[in-house]
Amino acid sequence: MNRRNLQILLVTLALAGLTVVAVPFFASRVTDEKNRPPRPRIDITELQPGSFIEEKLQTSRVFVLRNFDDQIHVYTVPFWNGAYWLPEFDWVHPAIACANFGPDNTDGVLTEGGAFRCRLPRYGEFFSREHSWSFSGENLGYRTADMKIADYEIDENAVFLAHW
Repeated sequence: MNRRNLQILLVTLALAGLTVVAVPFFASRVTDEKNRPPRPRIDITELQPGSFIEEKLQTSRVFVLRNFDDQIHVYTVPFWNGAYWLPEFDWVHPAIACANFGPDNTDGVLTEGGAFRCRLPRYGEFFSREHSWSFSGENLGYRTADMKIADYEIDENAVFLAHW
């Protein structure tokens, strides 16, 4: 076998090897929409200004709130072991378990001037302030992050979550 034929053989084997490795790799990168579970859809047709919906997902709770000014906000809060997990300071590190969390409301109607808050027994002013958020998502304290906004799309009748 001469040198030219050997080079052609080696190049052909290299390309065949790359094809054998690349095809399954790229096939695994393509999302199979048939096997993907549907995105959570939260119906908001009955959501009136000054009200909210809490959607229960496997490891989080999603709050969809229609503020008094008719603006829709969608927040996510980690939830496991029967508790909402609030940030110590940042949502990347949820560290404070709260068994009772949500927006101030009466039978699903938001309280004017209310806030999202942890309703644990009073642990003092610092805890109460740092673990309270306005309905528009701003933290009412000094050191804790604002509410975590969910990744979502909205149409006139529903909120679709992008990640859940």
